[in-house]
Amino acid sequence: MPTSRRRSGAIALTVALTLITASTPALAADPPYERVLNGTFGTSKEPWWSSGNTPTAATDGRLCAQVPAGTVNPWDSMIGQDDLPLEQGQPYTLRFEASASRPVQFRTALQQAATPYSTVLNKAVDVTTTPQTFEFTGTSPVTDTHGQVSFARLAAA
Repeated sequence: MPTSRRRSGAIALTVALTLITASTPALAADPPYERVLNGTFGTSKEPWWSSGNTPTAATDGRLCAQVPAGTVNPWDSMIGQDDLPLEQGQPYTLRFEASASRPVQFRTALQQAATPYSTVLNKAVDVTTTPQTFEFTGTSPVTDTHGQVSFARLAAA
C-alpha cells in the first residue's frame, strides 16, 4: 500500500475486515450469520463509504484509507458501512485486522446510524505498522435495520 508523499502528516491507515456476525445462543451450533457485506474487499470496496477527505481503495483484499492529518472530530475522517440489521438482545462480534503506516488510535463502533445512536460496541483501537487482529463483542440494545459499523480517527496528528 503506498504511503502519502504529502508533508501534512497523513497516515495510510489500512483496515482489513473479517467481520460482524450475529449468533443466537439457542442456535449456538449454527454458523454465525454475517451482517457485513464485502468484508473481503475482493475487487471492489462497495458498499463501504468514507468521509470526503478520506480516499479509500480495495487493494489485495484490504480496504486502504488515506487518513488526513489535523482532524479534530472523530467523524472528520471515517470509513464504514450502513444498513446493517440489528436485533435487540442479540450478541454481535466485530473481528478485523488492521495496520497503519505509523502507530495511530482509532474508534470502531457498531451502532444505530441515526438518533439516538444506540451503541452495540464502541472501542478504541491502538494500531501499529504490524497487522493485528482485533475482536470485540457487544449486545444490541435495539432492533433497527439501519445499523452502522464505522472506523473513525480519534486523535489529530
